[in-house]
Amino acid sequence: RSRRNRWGHTVTFYILGSTLGGMATGALMGLSGVVVRSVVSAQTAALALGATAAVGVAVEAGWVRQPIRGHRQVNENWLNDYRGWVYGFGFGAQLGTGLVTIVPSCAVFIAWLAALASGHVGTGVLIGFVFGFTRAAVLISAAHVDTPSELHTFHRRLVALGVRWRQLTLVTLGVGAFCWLTVGVAL
Repeated sequence: RSRRNRWGHTVTFYILGSTLGGMATGALMGLSGVVVRSVVSAQTAALALGATAAVGVAVEAGWVRQPIRGHRQVNENWLNDYRGWVYGFGFGAQLGTGLVTIVPSCAVFIAWLAALASGHVGTGVLIGFVFGFTRAAVLISAAHVDTPSELHTFHRRLVALGVRWRQLTLVTLGVGAFCWLTVGVAL
């Protein structure tokens, strides 16, 4: 507030940026998928997606080391240089792509591979919308935080929930792998 920024305003632009970043990435993957699907059958696409999701389960479970590492993050100098809506939108757009910052889970790659395998721009945009919006919407849960002590408490709760989110990711990837492999074999 001392810099005339309002949390709700910044978060709104963050969610908008993340959603649009996800939709743009989804559209690009779907458009690329049009070319890929012209030479790859639906069966091959489904089997590749299922196999990749199965590898994702192995990585997320810790059975296999994550092949892609790196420490990339958004430019935190923006916090001092720009208004809240600018850095909110900019951070959101970068995080909404899922690829230009730290990639916390193989599920990010699986989402974009699904958009590619769909071979449809519209499906890619829909996948990107869901990805970008849900990645950003979690900030709404912090709306009640007003003091540094509340922020520390909130952060401890998020860290404690990390195990459950990891389990949910494993189950989701496992179900996805099973479904895509089943469809691939059926085709």
